[in-house]
Parts: sequence; C-alpha cells; structure tokens
Amino acid sequence: MSKHMSLPADLVSEWLDPRKPEDVPRREVVKWSIPYPPPTRGSRIVEMTKERRIEQWRRAQLGYKARAKKSKVVSSPPSAPPTPAAPTVQSVVQPTAQPEPVKGLLLAAQSANLLGGRVGTDNYMVLCPWRKEHKSGRQIHGQHDQSTQINLAEGKFHCQHGPCFTRTAEDFLKELGVTASVESTHAASAGKTKVILCIDDSGSIYYRGNTEMVREQIKIICNQLRTQSPEWDILYIPFGERVDVTINCQAKILPVEKMIADYRPRQGSTKLYNLAEFVAKEALKPGYQATLIYIITDGMEQSSTISF
Repeated sequence: MSKHMSLPADLVSEWLDPRKPEDVPRREVVKWSIPYPPPTRGSRIVEMTKERRIEQWRRAQLGYKARAKKSKVVSSPPSAPPTPAAPTVQSVVQPTAQPEPVKGLLLAAQSANLLGGRVGTDNYMVLCPWRKEHKSGRQIHGQHDQSTQINLAEGKFHCQHGPCFTRTAEDFLKELGVTASVESTHAASAGKTKVILCIDDSGSIYYRGNTEMVREQIKIICNQLRTQSPEWDILYIPFGERVDVTINCQAKILPVEKMIADYRPRQGSTKLYNLAEFVAKEALKPGYQATLIYIITDGMEQSSTISF
C-alpha cells in the first residue's frame, strides 16, 4: 500500500486539515468533522488517520457486509508472509548504526534551521541535510516529517531514506560544519555534572512584569556555567503548559544571547508538578556524578495532570 491515499468524494466535506488530502500520509492523525447519524443534527470533531476514516466509510456503505462475507468464502492461494509494519514514531532511530553517543545534535539542528517537533521523550524530527539525494519523498512536510530524527539520549541520527540509512550522527554534524564530540558508552559522562535549567515560560511571568528579571537570571546562571564549568552538560527546559527540552549541549557552547532574546513567556498555565516528574526522571538517569537543578518560576502551580 502506498504512503498516500486519495480521499473518497463523500469524505471531502469532513476534511479539516489545511493541506490537500492527497499530500497527507495515510497514517498521519488529522482532524475530521463527522456528522452525527440522523435524526441528530450537527457534527463532532474527531482525530484519526486517513486510513482509518476511509475504512469506517467503507464499512458504512450499503452491501459491505455481504461483500465481505462473500470474499471470505472464495478460496485463495496461501498469502505471502505479512510485510513488517513500518517503524513507529518511537522506533525510527535505530540502535545498530552508531554505538557511541554524539553530543551537540540538538544545537546543531537548531543553528542550521533543521529542527522540527519533539517525538516521545528523547527524539526530535529534523530536516535531512541530504534530502536532495532521496530517490522518493523529499520530506514534503519539512522539519515535521517523521522519517528523519535525532535521539538526544543516545546521541544518534537516523534517516529512513535509502541513501541516508547508514549515515551517522557524526556524518550529520560534519555535513553541518560542526565537529562531533563522541564519548564512550561505558565511560559516558563519568565524573561529570549535568545541569537541568528550568525556566517558567507561563503567561503569569509576563503579566506580573517579571520577564526582564527572569532574563537577567538566565544570563547570570548561563554565563557562570559557560566560564566556570564549560564541560558540564546542560539541559535547558522552558515550561508552562508543556515541558520541552529545547537545548542539550555542553556549557561552553551555550547560546546565551539567543536564549535571552528568545525568552518571551506566553504559555498559559504553569504545570509545576509535571515539570517535577520530568526533572526527577531526568536526574535519575545514570552516567553522571552529580546533577544540579535550577528552577526559575513564580511558584504558581496550575493544571498539572499529576499530583503529589
């Protein structure tokens, strides 16, 4: 089955995605406006893949059950073994190509404007720097195409397209003009310190007039880390409604000026408990002698999905 599917005419009115249906992969989740069954009026908004919605539509067609029953009666030769399912979002980055973790992938992708959205805990979608060599599907969704990803925890790069399948994180950094920093898995970060810098990005910081104060704190902390502890690993986490790792690099290459310029608190609620859970899991990961945690917030917990 091809990656894309055409949409039956009866379903065109239900399509809510701004893109053309034929441009969207069949397994990508999109929004639909599905009418309620008669006599109820109106419709409901539902998120599902194009493949699933078309299958629902087929099952609702007149005579579907009779045709399905008839197809089961007709004998057919033994079918070939099923084709393995396409890699899921969590399994796109393969564990075999690169045994050694590579640092600086996130910052390099950001600097080259290749970074897309986050996938799972440690994976990010990226725009492949060799996409012009792809024989088919040149990442039509740009940075938000899941076929190419980097894994921050394992320091790996993987692209599902044939020409790039064996390319490594070192190749990725080299193509972007960045020197790869590789550490042995067995001695990774031994004796080193990890710093988790959490910055409140919620609207309450802005509305209480504390934006410049937070920027000043970011400047003081990051400049001190950059000059006094350049080899420490830094995780920079703005949080509010979401908890996102936006920078993962050594202190000596922290883009402090850009971090300050980009800080504009605008998220809604402050999910402090969600942040606490995320940071606790991150701090307990093995490989570091110590973990230092900074949390800059106005302290107003709102709307967390967990509690303590």
